[in-house]
Amino acid sequence: GTCYAVDRNLVYRAECGGSEVGRSTVLSGPLLLGPRCTVGGGCHLRRSVLGPGCTVGDGCRLVDCHLWGDVTVGDGAVLDGAVVCEGAVIGRNAVLRRGCVVGRDCKVGEGVVLDEFTRITLAPEADDGDDYSGFLSESESSSSDSDGSEDSDDEGDAAAEKGAVQVVNAQDVGDGAASAARAMTDTEVVGPDGLGRVWTPPVPDDYDSDDPDEAEEARAASLELARARSIGYDTSLLYRRWEGGQFGA
Repeated sequence: GTCYAVDRNLVYRAECGGSEVGRSTVLSGPLLLGPRCTVGGGCHLRRSVLGPGCTVGDGCRLVDCHLWGDVTVGDGAVLDGAVVCEGAVIGRNAVLRRGCVVGRDCKVGEGVVLDEFTRITLAPEADDGDDYSGFLSESESSSSDSDGSEDSDDEGDAAAEKGAVQVVNAQDVGDGAASAARAMTDTEVVGPDGLGRVWTPPVPDDYDSDDPDEAEEARAASLELARARSIGYDTSLLYRRWEGGQFGA
């Protein structure tokens, strides 16, 4: 495993692989810098974790964030309570507000502002209901796939026959998957130079109604539940809503 050295400000740095921190950058612990991390000058990093191989540009501000491996953050970006998954890119001067999650290999374009609790993914919409596959690292995704039965293999073959996108890592696959990833991209959210779409939670499995009003209520409830599981969510809001429903407050 990786060994870390800690200083008096509770900043943990990997002893193997090292990390580079630019001049005038302020590191406020608890903070962890993984192996081969590079942080530019004039940054402020506070209560955050940077996985191996992360690069943070000049003048960035990261508070209460978790960056997985090989994440790139452009100059002047501001991240507050965000999770950025493996291989994702955050463009220059982009802003990720509280509770945002950016999935594996997604890109938030230059100057883009993501609203609170926005989740960006490259997973096909057909996969929204299975799990967090759009946010897993490649090794976790491979492990999950290998644990499946012959039935899951048959389902994968059937999905492929229907033209479903099985892999969306544009760095490791051919032009077909890269084109599919671009085709599903919502440029109004991630910007013209971005990559990814907004992930929306599925309605509960036991939902069964043709009433459009009930369907909208079910979608809203699923969205609120997903937000409640995000970093920075004020869970007292849920309690107050429950209390209002129970006691008519």
